[in-house]
Amino acid sequence: MDPKGAAEAFRRAVSAGMSPGDLDLEGIDGAITEAGRRYESGRIVFPQFMNIVRTAFAAREELDIPRPDLGKAVVAALDNHTEGRNTVALFLGIAGFETNIVEMGMMEDDIVGFCREPDVTVCCVSGEFASVSSKIKKIGDLLTGAGLRGKVVYNAGGTTVSEEAAERAGTDVFSRSGAESVFLIKKKVLERKGRTPSPSDVPDHLT
Repeated sequence: MDPKGAAEAFRRAVSAGMSPGDLDLEGIDGAITEAGRRYESGRIVFPQFMNIVRTAFAAREELDIPRPDLGKAVVAALDNHTEGRNTVALFLGIAGFETNIVEMGMMEDDIVGFCREPDVTVCCVSGEFASVSSKIKKIGDLLTGAGLRGKVVYNAGGTTVSEEAAERAGTDVFSRSGAESVFLIKKKVLERKGRTPSPSDVPDHLT
């Protein structure tokens, strides 16, 4: 869809009663999330993904939909596999977060230290080795001990990270897809900032 066509479709949705805020999350972010899932699965290549992102952004600009203040996301790899970290950081940046990509070799205490900054709203960690499960749990405990769980949305992922391990670590959202994780992270941040999305804000494949 070209920017003008997208903007016209979104404009009709507003005329039908959907608020610009709902439209942004359901329409624009939903389209970007689906494109991200297709990119992750290899169904589209990176230039195609970015063309979809640019189209969505152009529609948002033409409709003058305000971008919410989402804060900063701390993104870290818990082993030497940085692909997942970098992909999630890309999706977070597209979603509107400022990202702090943590350097390799930082300990769990260091990662949580970055989360103490007042504008941090998200902590995302990932890894591919089986040993990362204990590190994910430790970071969750440290965030709790630091009193940050009410302000920092915690997410963990990676090939060896199961939903059960993420739950034991106290993560707020979990998905096998980085794009879907970021969609859910943004939804959670907006809820904590006082905007409660309606059930229609979440695409069917995320419910």
